[in-house]
Amino acid sequence: MTLPSKWARMDWPLLLNALALCAIGLLNVYSGTRVHGVPGTALVTKQFVWILLGVAAFFAVYLLSDGFIEETANGFFLAVLLLLVVVLLAGRVAGAPSGGSPSARSTSSRRSSRRSPSRLRWPGTSRRSTGTAGSG
Repeated sequence: MTLPSKWARMDWPLLLNALALCAIGLLNVYSGTRVHGVPGTALVTKQFVWILLGVAAFFAVYLLSDGFIEETANGFFLAVLLLLVVVLLAGRVAGAPSGGSPSARSTSSRRSSRRSPSRLRWPGTSRRSTGTAGSG
């Protein structure tokens, strides 16, 4: 008994649906980037190239032998873990303060302009509300 070829095992409806979604995405990019009378082909071309590269990478990995994938899985796993540790130790966010994320600066300035939680009220309640359920 022989195994069916990889082409026979391909899930063709899934692949065709994925390509149809990519085509719909290209139409969305085109319609979102064109200006009156000027076609928006620059971003569509770039997106189409990335789709082609993704499909080529899919087929390159799909057509590898099953044994190759099984033999190299542990090595790839360890390489990815090592890269994650490198990012954790050496990674920096451009423009961020040394002790935090870029959002730390913007949230501190927004906090001062917000009303304090004690002053917030539900619509339709009076200022003399005692805060218990049903009063107000």
